Amino acid sequence: MSDIAAFLVTTGRTLSQMALYTLEHPSVKGTVGESYQLLLSILSEERELVLSLHENKLLVNGKPQEDVSDAAMRPFIQILTTYNLHSLSFHPGITEDEMVPFYNLASRSGLRKSDPDLSAYFAHHNVNHIRINLAKYAKVGED
Repeated sequence: MSDIAAFLVTTGRTLSQMALYTLEHPSVKGTVGESYQLLLSILSEERELVLSLHENKLLVNGKPQEDVSDAAMRPFIQILTTYNLHSLSFHPGITEDEMVPFYNLASRSGLRKSDPDLSAYFAHHNVNHIRINLAKYAKVGED
């Protein structure tokens, strides 16, 4: 399994668990560190990791992930659709502390109800290496 596939599976599991538990719960705590280490490994070889949607399919750096189950990708799709995001991108230099606000996007206590300004939310939590893109792009055909 590639690092990207492993990251999607591990982080997807963590995001799913966040709907039920806090980051302090033992079943969540272990996967947070594992997910972060996988992300660091990816970012040591890629200049960024971009998660986006196209026709309700998750794309990673513009490519579909055929070797990852729909169940593993569903939490990412839910975050992107819940917050009306075109994409989320992770950049080198990210710290484990910067991942906490990202995981909290899926938490049951969540931000979903308060419909926050995610840019302000990430800035408030000193998240500098995760970027959101709210713009929606449409493919325009030629006549």
